[in-house]
Amino acid sequence: STRLVGTGTWQSVAYGQPDGSPLFTLVNAEGGALTTENGSFFTVSFPGITEPFTSVAYGNNQFIASAGQGRILTSPNGDRWTVRSTANLGMLNAVGSNAPEGIAVGANGLIFRSRSSPWVPATDSGLYPVNLRATAYGNGRHVVVGDNGWIMSSTEGNTWTPRVSNLSQNLNGVAYGTYLSGGN
Repeated sequence: STRLVGTGTWQSVAYGQPDGSPLFTLVNAEGGALTTENGSFFTVSFPGITEPFTSVAYGNNQFIASAGQGRILTSPNGDRWTVRSTANLGMLNAVGSNAPEGIAVGANGLIFRSRSSPWVPATDSGLYPVNLRATAYGNGRHVVVGDNGWIMSSTEGNTWTPRVSNLSQNLNGVAYGTYLSGGN
């Protein structure tokens, strides 16, 4: 069957430099991926998963994507994808890297980590019943954010410390830099 790549909901975009060339990879809710070096010409790929992509990141010389019920995929170029996790890890919302360790987060406080393969639950995964929505890494620290202003941090990706945000809004994103933003 024919699937139109330009339709549907685009979930996430990541920038990386595999082989030293700049490359953007976009993933969508229909399980498709696009790559482009210049924003004019796009390469389309369908990794053969049935779940929607939820997030993509770049780190350790590869793209890492999360999809639906616990699928984690990697790609050296945003075109050829390898499924790294086939277990039902639960609903994953985001994946992040740029550290020695990849982090995936999801519903019910799920946190998974990997230095390569396999992806395993963090010691504190599921201890905090909150929908985690995003993750980032910078200055030696992982940060995850979620519903009701929830923020946690970790230096090694396994044990996590809740942080006080004094916010009640859902935090949808986090990035390394000088400020944090998000909202309903």
